[in-house]
Amino acid sequence: MSKCKPMLEGKTTEMNENKSSKKYNNVGLSIDLGNGYKHSIQPTNSVKVSGENKLFKNDRINVKEVTNMSEELSISKKAIGVDIGTAFIVSGLYNQNDEIVTKSVRDGFFKLETSKQKKNMLDSSGVNYIKMDDYLYVVGNEAFDMAVLFEQTLRRPLKDGVLSATEKESEIILKEILKQVVGKCDSNDILYYSVPANPVDSNFDIIYHEAKFKTFFEELGLKNINTLNEAMAIVNAELADKMFTGLAISFGAGMTNVAMSYRGLEIFSFSVARGGDWIDNEVAQNRQISLSDATATKEDENFNLLNPKDIIEDAIRIFYNAHLDYVINHIRKNLELHSRKIKLKEPLKVVLSGGTSKPKGFIELFKKKIADKPLNISIGDIVQASNTLDAVARGCLIAAKRDLLDSEEA
Repeated sequence: MSKCKPMLEGKTTEMNENKSSKKYNNVGLSIDLGNGYKHSIQPTNSVKVSGENKLFKNDRINVKEVTNMSEELSISKKAIGVDIGTAFIVSGLYNQNDEIVTKSVRDGFFKLETSKQKKNMLDSSGVNYIKMDDYLYVVGNEAFDMAVLFEQTLRRPLKDGVLSATEKESEIILKEILKQVVGKCDSNDILYYSVPANPVDSNFDIIYHEAKFKTFFEELGLKNINTLNEAMAIVNAELADKMFTGLAISFGAGMTNVAMSYRGLEIFSFSVARGGDWIDNEVAQNRQISLSDATATKEDENFNLLNPKDIIEDAIRIFYNAHLDYVINHIRKNLELHSRKIKLKEPLKVVLSGGTSKPKGFIELFKKKIADKPLNISIGDIVQASNTLDAVARGCLIAAKRDLLDSEEA
């Protein structure tokens, strides 16, 4: 087992390794990644990140028309985009064919007291974990599965969209997750990472959150580090057909971010300190179930907001309705506030993204609410992002690539 360098004073960490790696051809598989969502991906029972000597089992990878996994392994990482999400951290890179490869890890951990037996079992089953002092920290989807199994709450390094102040292990967990999704970096690489807008309904700001992540990326060897508003990243990824003009909404776990753009220029942006976690908490409290159980039910691929099958699913439907009403009301206020400078010649396209927008029936519910109580601006198409889980990472990557091309031309 290889040891990582100490990442906090007085602390040593280890990340488990698998003993073998394989290369696979693209066979167009669609598999469940452990969170109820399915993606067409390459088989990834064992994936080695280029330039690193650690193997990570069951990494989430979404590859667009990549013919062989070895192409991803030889990517020269020049432009990098990272979505810093409360539920998932997602990276985006270009491969040798200029196609986007995204990779994500569930942003959570499950803490176990260490023992030789537990360590051997985790090694044998290929579970991702970090060994620190007298504890084993299972990370990623396996941590979520264990939390559901043992009816405990998945511990999160981030809370309400920013660094958690209550989880003392947050920094070391986040550093390892960032290593996992970003891989080996060069000082000449250009990286953009997402940050939320300041919330309109809470008194915290993102200064500390933004600065800490900049430090984390510097420790990976990067120097050219930039931030991008989360919703504006969705504009980059999804609104090229409208010359980057439209309304982008990122329904995340900790927060919901909104931005209106005209020709790629931000007209306004804001966030609300509610997201999928708020729904989960309300359901768990009102139905007297564990938080992880509420999350698992909401993320189940068979769950339909328009057709709840039991009292738990109906509770989820109720709080989704309340959440959408809350978000749309704040959108209405901002459109009214900026009405004088919004002069559009055609209806505004709306793009919905983020893991909280994944359930079946979500877009229909959103459309119905807009139809029942129209906004004070003409709304055109309301669509979901082409991939709601990686749109922000792709948008950050596009911004990094623009800077890269500009520097090459200069």
